[in-house]
Amino acid sequence: MYGIPGFESGATAATFSFEHSSEEDALEIARRWFGVAATGALRLDTERDDSFKLETADGDRVLKLAHPADKIGTIDLQLRAMQYVGRADPALPLQRIIATPQGGSSLALPGGRVACMLEWLPGTLLLDATTGQHELGALGDTLGRLSKAMDGYANPDAARLSAWELRTVPRLATILAEVK
Repeated sequence: MYGIPGFESGATAATFSFEHSSEEDALEIARRWFGVAATGALRLDTERDDSFKLETADGDRVLKLAHPADKIGTIDLQLRAMQYVGRADPALPLQRIIATPQGGSSLALPGGRVACMLEWLPGTLLLDATTGQHELGALGDTLGRLSKAMDGYANPDAARLSAWELRTVPRLATILAEVK
């Protein structure tokens, strides 16, 4: 799991910490590497990477800077899955990738971090939403569509361990003593 050394990234606790990027860094990366003149950047709370909401003349965007320990295959897996789902169900509400100036989905920055830019998807976090039977039903419908859209997706990096999967619960139990 992102945030748990030894799962998706193979990072150890010793290599886990890094210097986070600032809002000013995000504005410079957007301009220099993506050709996007953002007028503002807001850090988003994330588990592992550096993510920023960027205000641009073409609409809000998200700039994601992967954790330095993340393997490019893991990032590629995520981006290709987003593209696959977008083609399978174009009406599904999910972020779309903003291509790099070279036409790719991500780019390697000096220093080893990988960056990508996504469309901003407006809305309310489920945590902050008032939910009733209707909202939970709509959520179930959307998750069913997402699952159906993922049918047939294959990527060699998909075999990695993820703490978000039930099959990893026994392994997670071994680290509970370290949780403070």
